[in-house]
Amino acid sequence: MTARKSANQRLRMLLAEADWTGQQLARAVNAVAAENGIQVRYDRTSVAHWLSGSLPRPRVRPFAAEALSRRLRRTITLLDLGWAPLAGPADPNEQPDWPVDSVARLAHVCKTDADPTQGPRLHWSVYQAGDAAMPEWHTPTARVHAVAADSVPDAVELAATVLGTAIPFFSAALEVGGAHARTALAAYLGNDVSAWLHTIDLRTQSGPMATETARLLYLLARMHIDDAHEGLAQQYFRIAFDLAAATGDLTTQAVVLRAMSSQAGALRHVRQCLALIERACALLPDEAPAGVHAFVGSQLAVARAQAGQPFAARTALRRAEIFYQDDAERRDEKRDAPADFHTYGAAAWHFQRGRTLAALGEQASAADAFRTSLAHRSPLSRRARALTLAALTRLLLQAGHVEEACATYRELLGQDPRPRSARTQQALVDLKRRLRPFSKNRAVKNLLDELDQTGRSPTNERLSRPA
Repeated sequence: MTARKSANQRLRMLLAEADWTGQQLARAVNAVAAENGIQVRYDRTSVAHWLSGSLPRPRVRPFAAEALSRRLRRTITLLDLGWAPLAGPADPNEQPDWPVDSVARLAHVCKTDADPTQGPRLHWSVYQAGDAAMPEWHTPTARVHAVAADSVPDAVELAATVLGTAIPFFSAALEVGGAHARTALAAYLGNDVSAWLHTIDLRTQSGPMATETARLLYLLARMHIDDAHEGLAQQYFRIAFDLAAATGDLTTQAVVLRAMSSQAGALRHVRQCLALIERACALLPDEAPAGVHAFVGSQLAVARAQAGQPFAARTALRRAEIFYQDDAERRDEKRDAPADFHTYGAAAWHFQRGRTLAALGEQASAADAFRTSLAHRSPLSRRARALTLAALTRLLLQAGHVEEACATYRELLGQDPRPRSARTQQALVDLKRRLRPFSKNRAVKNLLDELDQTGRSPTNERLSRPA
């Protein structure tokens, strides 16, 4: 805490409007912080200090703003809380003067992200749950300096081709772990790609170029999710959606919304998760590839299952399976490339099917689906394989199959090299915590003892860093 100041009446009024006690605000701040990879333990005494004029640490202030935004269902800024905006290159949540135009915003955010001195502050961006369900999308405006459409077709086609060839590389990098090549992708988008996009009017030129850029932003967002930068990932998804919307690419818009739904669901925002995927399904055109229909429809099944809609979830899963089977008949069975935005691989499909069945309480069927997913996983897909193993281990523990859970946990620990992934690290920590209650079981005791003795025990260092 910093030096005491005059009483904070703005915070007091917001607390009264929210009908919250100091303890309730503290709990909400702790929850938002944990969601964004930070462990804090504030209580009513902490809030009392804030009300009397003390300032929480800079890293924590946006969490309080987001907690009250969710409660009051409107955007609460640091100024509304009686706190000055953060100094320096603050995150997009506190930059209302940042460009509204998606191409200008792409350049600004990506260049900042790639800058080693400024990028870490962007990682502070807070995931906005209240804004996630139906965000206010912005479409790029026409550019005065954009060149005539008939003067650039060859250049635009070449740029779109170059962008498309970059997708497989960065998609493969994601499978090694979200930290790999992420800065390189941000720099590429912020410099070369944004320069290309600035020369054209997206409303009349280059649908393929905007589409390929949106797909790269989609991958960049997923890289940040994998490293627990949820707020920044959300910003990148929004820019990707804007670019696709500028050229009327409904399929890419639906794919981006599907990813945002998955992100919301992983953060346990069930209502937003369902709203986003329902909007994706409404946007997805009938003529979209069968693999995309399966990809989007499988997330609808998960969201409905998590929302307590079992009949609707099973209906969505059956419909998605029809599209998946149609896609499987068309694609080359030997191809398992996550960079392909038109087909839906067997490993990913069975993983999503397992998630749906687990949410429906069908544990045995869900475990079989996860095992099938693992059987189709390439050894090179270390991140996806680790997350599938973690999901299977968690499910086996819930079902009481402790010895088998120990075996899958050992397999997860034995990955070499282990993916550079905060999500994987958190899964290891969470699973070790879930194993503790079974410590009287010989298999569990031996495993925990071995972890402690060999120093292979996972730590929560990455996700419980101090604020």
